[in-house]
Amino acid sequence: MWLRQIRDPSSATVDVVAHPPLTDELLRQLLEQAEHAGLDFKDRIDLAQLRDLVELAKDVGALEARGGFIVIGVDGNRDLSGLVDERTEQLCDEAVLQPKLRRYLPEPVDIAAAALSIDDKTAIVIHIEPHPQ
Repeated sequence: MWLRQIRDPSSATVDVVAHPPLTDELLRQLLEQAEHAGLDFKDRIDLAQLRDLVELAKDVGALEARGGFIVIGVDGNRDLSGLVDERTEQLCDEAVLQPKLRRYLPEPVDIAAAALSIDDKTAIVIHIEPHPQ
């Protein structure tokens, strides 16, 4: 979990949870790991298809228990598949993804998403914060 300090109006410093920086280096680190309870790899996803959207919402809901990552565009060998195209990037944009997930998951749905690249192949990294309840 990533923490950052902020000052509230009473001038007290408090720690708040923040999403990690979603960088190409983070993508490299995630690809070095095997899938586990906090990390899920997906070869491809089409969020225009209800089946894929519901599957993603199920995975996000499961990861909300402790937080974690979903990486889209990774094959069974943990290599970038090259299957993430511009349309997938647009559908996985946070501004598009948040309202879609809210249809299936209780508030708050706290995610950060970014399209990241290694060697001209793109993956979508989604970070899911633990749900407060």
